[in-house]
Amino acid sequence: RNNEKALHGALESTRAKTVEDCAIVALNFKGSVAGGNALLMKAKLEWEQTKKDTSIASLREFKANYSRHPFYTQGVIALASRLQTLGGADVKEAKELYETLAKDKDSDLAGLAQMRLGDLLWEEGKEEEAKKIYEELPRKLQGELGQFTEENRKRLEWIAAALPTKEVDAPTVPDTLNAPTPLPPGRAPTITLPPG
Repeated sequence: RNNEKALHGALESTRAKTVEDCAIVALNFKGSVAGGNALLMKAKLEWEQTKKDTSIASLREFKANYSRHPFYTQGVIALASRLQTLGGADVKEAKELYETLAKDKDSDLAGLAQMRLGDLLWEEGKEEEAKKIYEELPRKLQGELGQFTEENRKRLEWIAAALPTKEVDAPTVPDTLNAPTPLPPGRAPTITLPPG
């Protein structure tokens, strides 16, 4: 019976295409893999619909109730990433989540979590500390950075390029380079030719 219920939950979870559908599946199959999948999909759809607060609430619910879910780590890293995106006071919580995930040596996302900690430092203007994290990642993970190897390399290249990290105003155009005032309709411009 449990197998049949799990199969039914999986089927309902894959059929859910809207936030409302996902909410129903999450409620009807609470605590199951299907219920967790539905919550993750619900959070994704809410984020895409710019319902950021409810998306984060869905991910927090997932984190609190689905610690044995096969995609638990992915759900937590999604929560941390979204909190980081919001900025402000939410960055502190994102940092704590990344630190927890980075300590899990068995996780295939530990490298990503450490990289995101470097990103947070870089955002704070601490480029040297961020660079140190990026440089140590391959050694720390003994070449097991996997799919994030290329992203880590790009970050090191960006830091080496010393790209600006803050937006600046564009330079003003001198008056002599501004376009001339348009002529009234039907009037031709005056052309002065030099002699010879």
